[in-house]
Amino acid sequence: MPWPRRTSAPRLAGLASNSSSIYLATGFGIQRIDLDPAGTRQPRWTALTNCSHEGYMDGSASDALFVNASGLALDLDRGVLYVADSGNNAVRKVHLSSGKTQTLAGHESWLMGQIDGAISAASFHAPSGLAFDHATSVLYVADALNGAVRAIDIEGKVVSTLAGCRRCERLVASDCLGWPLIASDGH
Repeated sequence: MPWPRRTSAPRLAGLASNSSSIYLATGFGIQRIDLDPAGTRQPRWTALTNCSHEGYMDGSASDALFVNASGLALDLDRGVLYVADSGNNAVRKVHLSSGKTQTLAGHESWLMGQIDGAISAASFHAPSGLAFDHATSVLYVADALNGAVRAIDIEGKVVSTLAGCRRCERLVASDCLGWPLIASDGH
């Protein structure tokens, strides 16, 4: 399947899927591939957010901007896709029905740190991988440059640090029980 309207493939940094679509983080934005729309057996590509250039902006699908969109996690109960916006040190959410993007936690790129507490005050340093636990409504975040695994309680609106290590590379997925699986450098 060729890449739509491009001369070369975009940088693929994250992937999430459900039974009918694959969501791709391409650095500057999010794209959706509908696997079999209307039984055509031809995948359909859709830019879920603006993919033309980088920046930091919440808003409509055509206005939202990212810098290094990477890890993705689906929350189908809420109809959102969580995005690790590494370059902006933020975790964002994209509403699947409209493409509207909102910052869930963290701030613009120049505000980096490792602050726990209320979701509105929390800070990250290059969040990269995400895994969502549907049973507890907790979003796990690999906070790469802080070397920590963080947890965002979606319902309680609180961020906490679960574990730290000298250098955690990436929270890559969760197992069938919702436990985070972490790829590290062995330390």
